[in-house]
Amino acid sequence: MGGKSWVPISPVLGYSVLCMVEYRGELYVGTTSEFGMMSGVGRVWKFDGSKWELVGDGLDHNVNALVVYKGKLYAGTSLNGTRVYRYEGGKRWTLVVDYHWYPWGNNWYGVRCMREFKGNLIIGDTFWDLIALWNGKEFYPVQPYETGSCIYDLEEYRGRLFGSATEVVSGSPRTGGTGASCAISTMVRGTYGRWRCSGVNFIWVTSQESLGSGTVKGT
Repeated sequence: MGGKSWVPISPVLGYSVLCMVEYRGELYVGTTSEFGMMSGVGRVWKFDGSKWELVGDGLDHNVNALVVYKGKLYAGTSLNGTRVYRYEGGKRWTLVVDYHWYPWGNNWYGVRCMREFKGNLIIGDTFWDLIALWNGKEFYPVQPYETGSCIYDLEEYRGRLFGSATEVVSGSPRTGGTGASCAISTMVRGTYGRWRCSGVNFIWVTSQESLGSGTVKGT
């Protein structure tokens, strides 16, 4: 290892490994078992540096996100509504967020990514450009209903939270001059519960001191 070389360290853990996180000195990965969006089974595997162990099974259709929040390990799933599970050790998981989507609007299809930020767990949706927070007790949608892609990732940088997504124009991703689909984005900063666009590269920015009322106050 080293340099530019990569080597496999695991057997086949499923159809796809979707996320990874270190927790208490061990590597945890989330997977789905099938290609079909609604036919897979979500699982979590643990790697101690030498062997793999299945520590979570039957977690909806996939485990898209793993995060350590307030010292505990959490798994986010999708396509059964937005569900977040807390790891209790062994193979035990407790459902702590169960936010359902509705066919008449405000659809939350599930978790695509999660990030701890200023004491809250920030959650990005797997199908729409939707963002919510969970404060350990309550779930607050803070990004208004949008078209779009999904929230691919969230990351803190210089005290602000950034989120990435694909800009969708007239129902389809914007394409570049060559005709290839490309992720032209927009920088968005939270302003009193709403989001506004400026510039390029679809990045949400928020520098609020606290999130707890369901509104996002940006600067």
